Amino acid sequence: MNAEIKERIEMINKGEVPEENKCIKEWKKYKFEDIAILSTNKYYPKEDAKNYRCIELEHINQETGRINGWSNSIEQKSAKTYFKTGDILYGKLRPYLKKYYLAEFDGVCSTEIWVIKGKTNLVCNEFLFYLIQTEKFNFVANISTGTKMPRADWDYIKSTIFKIPPLPEQRKITEILSTWDKAIELKEQLIEEKKEQKKGLMQKLLRGEIRLPGFGREEAKKTRLKGYIKEIKRKNTKEKINKILSVTNTNGFIEQHEQFDKGVASSNLSNYKIIEKGEFAYNPSRINVGSIDLLRNYEAGVLSPMYIVFKTEKEKLLPEYLYQYVKSDEFYAQIKSFLQGSVRQSLSFKALEMIRLFIPKSLKEQEAIARLLSTADKEIELLEGELEQLKLQKKGLMQLLLTGIIRVKC
Repeated sequence: MNAEIKERIEMINKGEVPEENKCIKEWKKYKFEDIAILSTNKYYPKEDAKNYRCIELEHINQETGRINGWSNSIEQKSAKTYFKTGDILYGKLRPYLKKYYLAEFDGVCSTEIWVIKGKTNLVCNEFLFYLIQTEKFNFVANISTGTKMPRADWDYIKSTIFKIPPLPEQRKITEILSTWDKAIELKEQLIEEKKEQKKGLMQKLLRGEIRLPGFGREEAKKTRLKGYIKEIKRKNTKEKINKILSVTNTNGFIEQHEQFDKGVASSNLSNYKIIEKGEFAYNPSRINVGSIDLLRNYEAGVLSPMYIVFKTEKEKLLPEYLYQYVKSDEFYAQIKSFLQGSVRQSLSFKALEMIRLFIPKSLKEQEAIARLLSTADKEIELLEGELEQLKLQKKGLMQLLLTGIIRVKC
């Protein structure tokens, strides 16, 4: 955070008012319709033969202010709305998704997206772009019409009052917040690069394409999991279940706890499954990348009866090595050919045993590979933590700067 802003926050916390904040009266109150214009300039595919980049709601990422692509206007059949570079696009359908974008090119967009531009004598578009990200605007936008398909109500938003600083201060605030946006974007790019690096490393190590120094050079053959894993069917009681829940203070297993209701008072509670540290579990009807998980943070957990619990034969296959493999795209690609059923496909334990993978004979080599990949995971987790801090800092800055709690020198 800017040292100057930090100093002023400390002054306010001490009850002192910085000189700049004494001039808050310079901020004027406006209805939203007094500072912003809602564009209604429509594009009709049959009347305009030019091809524009077309942005639909799915092209705008949630809460980032960025897009992930576009389609071609000549492929469209329904009416769209024109927008210009610098206009603000705001998803009015399901406004709680917080989809917004400051246009970097001319184009057209879905009619479920508002095209907003600031009245240049009162507000700059960049400042308005941050204003629509505030908690106040989000609250008002979500006082919407419709239930199944809620839409923000322009008639309600346009009469909402906002305090607006002079244009020079708007530009300074925009400059500060855009610095945080840039830092957030760079951090996200770094995380994606690290994930791609880890994915490439996983492919080579878990296929035996490259071997770590100091280990044997036996041929990297793939073998089935049968004989390396064992399904666990332990007999449980209500007392055992309740004891685990009271110790772990969790509704279930890692993120998979939505299947278990801690408040269940059922005579069949003993049907629920217990998983112990170092064991795996998965819901056979919900299979995707990462859905087979390893209990690592608790000594034990509780699962719905539908889950399959299994463990590795540790004298042949280390849990951490298999854990890295079940997180890989290659593992999921294999699983697809073993899924059974038409309406809801599932993966039985016997089918899981048929999965083939490279398993080094040396447990030390397995351990070294797992440790290397786990280190990459921790680095990514650290970067993701830093990213969350940047997002929180930006959110805090917006609250301070866009309300005038903290003033900036222009």
